Amino acid sequence: MGQSMRFAIFNDISKHKLLVVAGIRFSSMIVMLKRFKLIKLQLQSMVISEQWCCYRDDVVDYIFTFTDPIYSRLRFCDTDKPCLH
Repeated sequence: MGQSMRFAIFNDISKHKLLVVAGIRFSSMIVMLKRFKLIKLQLQSMVISEQWCCYRDDVVDYIFTFTDPIYSRLRFCDTDKPCLH
């Protein structure tokens, strides 16, 4: 529920609301599983919707923009040949 875009997409698709279950309650897992069973079809519809595809691509592209230089350096240095002069 911390991601406002995901929450907005879910609210567009589902008439049910997501619940925040207190972790200290002994039955919290049962309550959460019942809610997941109730909203299963809406969650599936959410992740195959066009809005979700656009949202996920933007996030993945954003992550790649700043991790690609780090990843390429690690790949370059992870060899058996010496990489420093």
